[in-house]
Amino acid sequence: MAEIVQTVIPLKKTSLPGYAESANAIAQHLNLQQEHQEDVEAFYGLRARVSMAGVEDLQSLVDYHAVLEDFEQRGIFDNFMQFNFAWTCALQEPQNVVSEYSVSFERSCVMFNLGSVQSYLASRDFQMSDGKPAMLDKAYRQYQLAASLFNHLRTKFMQLSSSSLDMTNPGLEMLEKIMLA
Repeated sequence: MAEIVQTVIPLKKTSLPGYAESANAIAQHLNLQQEHQEDVEAFYGLRARVSMAGVEDLQSLVDYHAVLEDFEQRGIFDNFMQFNFAWTCALQEPQNVVSEYSVSFERSCVMFNLGSVQSYLASRDFQMSDGKPAMLDKAYRQYQLAASLFNHLRTKFMQLSSSSLDMTNPGLEMLEKIMLA
């Protein structure tokens, strides 16, 4: 009987922006209204969780992506805050660091990690399935979700000019096809 190999896509890595001040001090420095000070604190706290997130921390990635999307729609980054977002390439050793002052870049990197986490969860569930159809179906759905996230990045975020192999059109297409294999 042939052995089935499950594929897990590595996570991109990031670090906290290089600020010595607390989120509150940043907000005060920027002379933000109280509402926006709370936004900065929420952003900074979630960014800290994401910078330390592992493959089991799906919820932190989902929450952070939601905040980024909200900030982008409200123009928070355009009008109030400027951050240099830096992420490593998940597919290259030594890891190449790419950084941009772009919330779209940040969102795309978080979405990439959502796909990576889905690939991990699928592989884990597949291994634990013991041949049970319900568990196998769950694992297949997670692989399909990972593939759809990589497809979405490739088709909707291609305006990004990335020097990171994992975020290129061929790189994302390869990851999508691997998840569906």
